Amino acid sequence: MKWVARTLLGLALLAITANFGRVFHGNRSQRPHIQATLPSQEYLGHLEQVRGLWREFYEPDSLLGYRLGRSKAVSHWGSLYVTTSQGFASIGKSDVVYLREKPKDVFRVVVLGGSTVFGDTALDPGQNLPAQILAALQAHFPKKDFEVINAGCNSYNSGHEALYLMSELVDFKPDLVIVYDGWNDMPVGVVDGGLRSAGRQNHIKSPEHYYFENRERASHSVWGAFKTLLDTVGDTIRVFAAKTWRDLTPVRPSPPADQERFSRGVPTEGASSQADLLRQLSNYREHLEIMLDLAVRHRFKIAFFLQPIMTVDGKRLTADENRILPYAHDATARKMYYLEARKMFQDLKRQASGSRLACVSDLSRVFAPVAASVYADTGHLLLHGEQIVAAEIVKRLDGCNLINE
Repeated sequence: MKWVARTLLGLALLAITANFGRVFHGNRSQRPHIQATLPSQEYLGHLEQVRGLWREFYEPDSLLGYRLGRSKAVSHWGSLYVTTSQGFASIGKSDVVYLREKPKDVFRVVVLGGSTVFGDTALDPGQNLPAQILAALQAHFPKKDFEVINAGCNSYNSGHEALYLMSELVDFKPDLVIVYDGWNDMPVGVVDGGLRSAGRQNHIKSPEHYYFENRERASHSVWGAFKTLLDTVGDTIRVFAAKTWRDLTPVRPSPPADQERFSRGVPTEGASSQADLLRQLSNYREHLEIMLDLAVRHRFKIAFFLQPIMTVDGKRLTADENRILPYAHDATARKMYYLEARKMFQDLKRQASGSRLACVSDLSRVFAPVAASVYADTGHLLLHGEQIVAAEIVKRLDGCNLINE
């Protein structure tokens, strides 16, 4: 009966810790100046890269692996991240609801991508890429009424995006889907805390899929369920301790440029082989072709853009950007991958040339003539960079005749 007693004790500790943590941190972590502007969002406080702290902002999802939580807000090293009640990243307004039955006079655009679409490093939601695309569309086509949905999520690659598009986003009846990718589809060992692995067997599933599958499989045995319970109790206590330490210490300023922010995206394993590169590139293309088939089937227009990242863009770096450059430890892999990715985009462009529904374009050298700083880290952009990319996206959409006045 000892294990029964331990189980009951674990449940009691979990309930007490979770409830006390919610009350304690619900009172202490609120920042009045932020919460006042986000009355419908739960503000989770200033979060760092600590295991478990983000689990309320990113929810587990059986199909996608994980997704953005609904009506959440966090601050992270000077940036403010906000999600809507539908689980989309905000592009400025936090209370927007996109109707499934789209109004007839609205041209609806869905933007898919990873953290560079979600808005990582944007100071506020109004500065992320989809927000800048909306502004550029309104300036270029002043007679049209646009809606832009930010369907980006940190560390999503084209596989996540194909699943997201076919399972949910097609139901929003988009007129146009923009897919902005490249960086997250690189096979560079384990990147971003283990969210991508070149060695996994299934090219659609992410490590999160396997993690939740293993937890579900374990729950079917008494010992597995008990072990899962103990892991959950440990995680809850660890998160509570981390939040308590955070709330009892002064809010720290953003770290210097050579610390946490610029080190994101650095691979923790060796560079991938040529075979890994070609295999991942083949997966990338297959995912894009799946989305192209969905566009044909559901009669919406679609545009694929290969994004710019540092070391492959032909840009002459500024002094500030040169201070970031040493953190692009995967520079060789980036150059190898983008060399082949550009060829793939050219081939895909020829394949889609006869379609009136598709536009395929390489934006990876869009910063080549730009003298000013555009990078916030080795791949995410400053506001000026987002504006340049957004303007070029709209220009190329117009050239592909995907938006008519």
